[in-house]
Amino acid sequence: MTRALRTQAPFRAGAQRSAGVAAGLAAPRAPWLLALLSAALVVLAGRPWGVPVLAWFALVPAFAALTAARAWWAAASLALLASLGPASVAYEPAAAIGAGWYLLAVLLGALPFAAAGAAGWAVARRLPVGLRPVTFALSWALAELLPAQPALLGAYALPLNLLGYSQAEQPAAHLARFSSVTAVSLALLLANALWLQVGRALLTQRAGRAARAAALPLAGLLLLALAVAAAWLTAPAPSLAGPTLEVAVAQPNRPTALLAVAQEVPPLRHTLLADMAALAAPATGADGGGPVDLLVWPEAAWPGVVRSAGGGTELDAADLAALAALPPSLVGAAGRTADGASSNSAFLWTGVEL
Repeated sequence: MTRALRTQAPFRAGAQRSAGVAAGLAAPRAPWLLALLSAALVVLAGRPWGVPVLAWFALVPAFAALTAARAWWAAASLALLASLGPASVAYEPAAAIGAGWYLLAVLLGALPFAAAGAAGWAVARRLPVGLRPVTFALSWALAELLPAQPALLGAYALPLNLLGYSQAEQPAAHLARFSSVTAVSLALLLANALWLQVGRALLTQRAGRAARAAALPLAGLLLLALAVAAAWLTAPAPSLAGPTLEVAVAQPNRPTALLAVAQEVPPLRHTLLADMAALAAPATGADGGGPVDLLVWPEAAWPGVVRSAGGGTELDAADLAALAALPPSLVGAAGRTADGASSNSAFLWTGVEL
């Protein structure tokens, strides 16, 4: 009898640990830590240094906390906290309005997610438990989409928290052919919701019931995987039919923060312009090779703001001198329209005019 009790003790301890994990999923004791964990995982998944696969799981802790929230204000606070992750790595939009506005942009970018958390909670509490994570995934997708619409916010539209950007150069990026980066984000968000359902089914149900409860979310994950595979495998191959151009790509590899500061510090800006001219020298044929037809620069590569007015651009002497040293170029730059609206733009330098 004593031996039997000793044999059963480890099994009882293991069952207690499993029950503790299951209870944590159903009603987490530290929802704020879960939201912070999601924010950190999104940062680790973000470009340019991140691990993109983490984005498929990063919001699982936050969705677990949201589905167990007891009030709308708690859901709003948890969503706001979790959304600080993607907003904190959105350097380019923040740089477009000025380096000093970065912190404010991060905080403002989180506000739509607070609203999405409260709205998702109001809807989810009326639905079966199994549908609640998907509800928060859809409300999160709307919080990404709506603030980026110029038709709604005009010059203040600013896409900050787009989880889909984490999949640059990954197979899932090809989903953007169907609805820009929002399609990529939606796939990631639904996957996070489905993984939460799978985890709950496996940890809160007995063996037989767990398999049945996990079957539907696993089927959803399979459909998402098939959609990603189909988009990747059907991506159009580059075609060389017709006229061709000799194109070179220039990559200064400068921190975005440096470009933002250059907008306000003329000597630094002039130095960066000179560096661009030096980097472009091989493409002009100055090194003995043939000149290229087009030199392509990265997004926001120009160390300053290009102001547009009356269909043309306003450039100072330093800008004109730097451009004169470039071959025909496609240049990414922060733009400013005549009415003061900022934009992330691409300008074509024809060799004569911008």
